[in-house]
Amino acid sequence: AAFGDVRCGAPRGALLRHHGRGVGVGGAGGVVNAAPSAEKSADDAELEEYGHSLGMDIAGVDKDLRWIVQEAFTAPLPPSWSEHIDGEGRVYFFNQMSQESSWQHPMDDVYKDVVALVKALLAEEAA
Repeated sequence: AAFGDVRCGAPRGALLRHHGRGVGVGGAGGVVNAAPSAEKSADDAELEEYGHSLGMDIAGVDKDLRWIVQEAFTAPLPPSWSEHIDGEGRVYFFNQMSQESSWQHPMDDVYKDVVALVKALLAEEAA
């Protein structure tokens, strides 16, 4: 399956938690359920890895800001976006309006900005 090739209706299989945004995985090129699952939560390793991608060390200096990473990890997709699996099992995101695909969750840049803002405010308070 090509990067932008989306095959809906593929059989659902193994469990996947990518940023907590989906739990069912389709076959090659299948669709991942876009709704977050309340009963599924990220384990510490997943949150730490995702935190690093947002510029945070939640196991160290940023442990008090873990809530930001948890919020970002479980954030739903914006309207017109869907989450998919390519033929190699990699998660990607597809915007049905623009017909664009992305390896990065469409809200990650927003959460990186939130992290930067919170860190700046905390540094200002500490000074």
